[in-house]
Amino acid sequence: MEVKPLKVILLIEDDESDVFFFRRALSSCRFQGQVRVVANAWQARNYLEGRGEFKDRDYYPLPQLIVCDLHLPGATGVEFVKWLREDRRFTVPLIIWTGSMPQNQLEEALAAGASSVFRKTPEFARLCDGVKEMLKLGSKTTK
Repeated sequence: MEVKPLKVILLIEDDESDVFFFRRALSSCRFQGQVRVVANAWQARNYLEGRGEFKDRDYYPLPQLIVCDLHLPGATGVEFVKWLREDRRFTVPLIIWTGSMPQNQLEEALAAGASSVFRKTPEFARLCDGVKEMLKLGSKTTK
């Protein structure tokens, strides 16, 4: 395994408070890259495919890590994981980040190809620990 610094994270999250706390935790971890945020799975798909408003790859580069909420408007995080893993163009690690997840949905997300699952927490120190782990998972690549 080779460790490479992450340059871009795509956060798929529709709750502005969660976006704020995720960014704050990244800042606490001294993350130096970019975070691009979309509110739903359809926007994420357009982002990855470089369609519509996301066609400028200088401004919207492909991410090295995707962090996706489970409960999204339109399509769920699990549905997005399934789409992403069926499309061979994208091999980026994808982490499900959720506040609540029944065991069957957790298993479904992992079976669909999610790299890992992290629970949202209001405790900032625990959130920072989780974000550090996400960054480690996202920075590992196979040669």
